[in-house]
Parts: sequence; C-alpha cells; structure tokens
Amino acid sequence: TLRVFVPDEYRVTVYDVVGKEVKILHAGPLSSGVYRFLFDGGDLPSGIYFYEVSTPTSSKVTKMILAK
Repeated sequence: TLRVFVPDEYRVTVYDVVGKEVKILHAGPLSSGVYRFLFDGGDLPSGIYFYEVSTPTSSKVTKMILAK
C-alpha cells in the first residue's frame, strides 16, 4: 500500500537480491490518495526481493520475501 500525500511523479520498481530490475509496477503521476500495486511473482523464484518507491526528490527501498 502506498499513501501519496504530495502529488508528483512516482515510480515503483521491484529488484532482485543482486539489484537487477525485475518489474516496474508503476511509472507516472499520482495524485493524493492510497494506492495498491499487484506484484505477480509467478515467473520468479522464491527469495528476497526489494521494492523501491521513488520520486524526483526522494526514494525508499523495502525488503520483501517471495515464498511459493
């Protein structure tokens, strides 16, 4: 879940454990509100992944575990 307080350009990207970009879940403008993005890892192996939410001025990376 992503809570947007300031409308801006947002990019939500998933990376594998070595930093390779796996999927882009969103790239573009978002207005204020709450958003959910579906990550379908059906074609990926189980393991640790990271997702990054970035704007032109900041970014945040969070770890997630894909278990099948």
